[in-house]
Amino acid sequence: MRGLSLLRIAQIILLLAFLWLWSVFVGLYISVKLKEPIVIMRVSNITLTALTVFAPVYYPIEVLPNFAHKIILFLPTTSCAYLIRSLYEPLSEWKIALTSLTLWTLLFGVLAFRDGIFKEE
Repeated sequence: MRGLSLLRIAQIILLLAFLWLWSVFVGLYISVKLKEPIVIMRVSNITLTALTVFAPVYYPIEVLPNFAHKIILFLPTTSCAYLIRSLYEPLSEWKIALTSLTLWTLLFGVLAFRDGIFKEE
């Protein structure tokens, strides 16, 4: 049975926390690099649209051609949506999605801390 158990709720919360952490790091990195509020707003709106609307977050990845599945899973928003879906149905590429989300979080965490928080002016 693949219903909503306490373990599944904890896994969903963990995945969403991972995605939230990635987005905080991306926001910090963008704001440190661009500095102008209006430019930051424009870049973040374009980035948000590209990573949610154009990528398969609101629609299943199976809509895309087969060759694009593994490629598109390298986007953090797509991989998080795929991982949450994999809690309810068997999906074969969950390891790629988990690796992608982890690597993106680590990459932007390092960039945000290196260029943002610990950078001396």
